[in-house]
Amino acid sequence: MYISIKCPTTTCIAHLSPNGNVIKKGYYKTKYNSQHNPRYFCKCCKKHFSTHTNFETYKQKRPDLNEDIYNLINSGVGIRRIAKLLKCSTRTIQDKIIWLGKVCRDYHEDYLTNGLLQAEFVGFDEQESYIHTRLQPVSLIIASYKTSKTIPAKNKRGFKIIHKPKIIDIQVEDFLAKGHLAKIFQEQLSLGLLPPRTDTRRRGYFKVLHSVKKVISKSGTLVSDQKRAYNLVVASILPTITHSQFLSRKVMGNTGEKEAIQSINFACANMRTYISRLQRKSWCNSKSKEYLQAVVDIHICFNNEYSFSDILKGFNSDKLVS
Repeated sequence: MYISIKCPTTTCIAHLSPNGNVIKKGYYKTKYNSQHNPRYFCKCCKKHFSTHTNFETYKQKRPDLNEDIYNLINSGVGIRRIAKLLKCSTRTIQDKIIWLGKVCRDYHEDYLTNGLLQAEFVGFDEQESYIHTRLQPVSLIIASYKTSKTIPAKNKRGFKIIHKPKIIDIQVEDFLAKGHLAKIFQEQLSLGLLPPRTDTRRRGYFKVLHSVKKVISKSGTLVSDQKRAYNLVVASILPTITHSQFLSRKVMGNTGEKEAIQSINFACANMRTYISRLQRKSWCNSKSKEYLQAVVDIHICFNNEYSFSDILKGFNSDKLVS
């Protein structure tokens, strides 16, 4: 049976012009939902493939769990509780978090590159957490800006305005323990109980500010606290923008600058509330920086309200959404 489907192999002749070179050859059933999926055979490259070959979920045993995990991980639920609710193993959840983190990061990077996020005032700050123990602290370097949208409401005006932060980027970087924890860390390090650590926050500043460069206008304003380490990095990456540093919101006169700091505070509060491993006095904590980075990458897409189906399909520059 000849069909007009293309061969997924990009180097094959039938990839550009099938012309009857692809035929239907059987089917298979997926275990999780017993759905019949047709198989095809390319007479040019002699390869078999199916309708799922080019899907992001190709070779996954439980793709039906992806969206549930995406929603639950951003709802303050820990990995063990997610596994119990979805009736699967914790290893399945961990593997899918790493995969989702990569897919969300790629989609968000494409979103930034195509200029779909634009801002005049951007907030820049850090939030502290730790990996497994407080002797291994990490810094979540974050940049965001404030957006507003109007929704219908039962009031005199007939509508209300909702303010929400859009996250530009978050990077997880190491830094050294401070205060009395520094002495304890050195003791644990000498006994070989903890690995050596270096302060990598400067690398995180560069990554986040390069993302900000794609969003902020050339005459825009970056608002941050009075940390001295920011000055040289901002000047080297964003030489044309205004860098405003303040000790607190009380001394700010510009409304845009206040909104930029408010967006950062709102975004950090959201992360503390909706990511279980960042909550204070919680049993949940990250066991590696890789998992924490994957979780915050997922949170960026969730916070920015990207469609989950669009994330799985990948970014399409022909379908630009403002």
